[in-house]
Amino acid sequence: MNKKKCVELFLFCIGMILILINIFGLFIPLKNPDIYREKKTGFENDTTISYKQALKMLQNTKNTDTKKYVVEINDIFNRAIAHYWENEGIKKYNLTIPIYENYILFLLHYIHPSSYEKYEYCDYSKTIERGVGLCSQHAIALVDFLMSNGIEAHTVGLDGHVVATADVNGEWWILDPDYGVVIPHNIEAIQRDPAIVKEYYFKKTQKNGEDAVNNIANIYERKGNVIYPSNMLGNMTYGYADCYLKKVLIEGISYILKWLIPLSLTFPLIYSSILRRRYENE
Repeated sequence: MNKKKCVELFLFCIGMILILINIFGLFIPLKNPDIYREKKTGFENDTTISYKQALKMLQNTKNTDTKKYVVEINDIFNRAIAHYWENEGIKKYNLTIPIYENYILFLLHYIHPSSYEKYEYCDYSKTIERGVGLCSQHAIALVDFLMSNGIEAHTVGLDGHVVATADVNGEWWILDPDYGVVIPHNIEAIQRDPAIVKEYYFKKTQKNGEDAVNNIANIYERKGNVIYPSNMLGNMTYGYADCYLKKVLIEGISYILKWLIPLSLTFPLIYSSILRRRYENE
């Protein structure tokens, strides 16, 4: 066997291994069902619907009344994603993207661990498929979905929390998919009077006493608040600090390359074999 044939065979084997890894990943859910029973989530019964249920609900929810629509969509994202980001769950809950899901993003966690060891998706579909994340992951996913469906929305960085804001029939509302809260006021009005938010957060925080809802109100004070721009690249949104253009490009392209790379690795051996057979038949 000559050197060229050895290289082609080696590349073919690598390509086939990667293809098998990809195929294997098609049958493994990204959302670990243990998250439904996890005690270290942000809230009790923090996620109650599966990826398939969430997708179906999103598809079936029609925007005939924008005010009602954003409330329902916010609720779906709240129930689909658990607030969880513990180091002990990095592998268990796929905070690091597993090799069978996307070997490119998996390898990047060795190269750039600060961004990829605990990875925040920019694609809303992948976010609800995994079903875990911080408040920022909830907001990123919600904004991506709303932007993809014709509703202008932005992520809003508060002092220790991240929410979304959306244009609802000309009014800017605050949406908090992490808490499952919708506040029909814009961020400027809330910054002038943070106590506005208390009635909306009370139900979610009442078990922790009055201090909890007061702390939420304090978070909305003007200091440190940032409304991030939202731009569309294909069907993905970028602009938030952790979903900048380069990252969105890498995420989107990696899901294409994870198939193209192994196919290209298998091509030289297949092509040379076809040429050899043609030559032998002449």
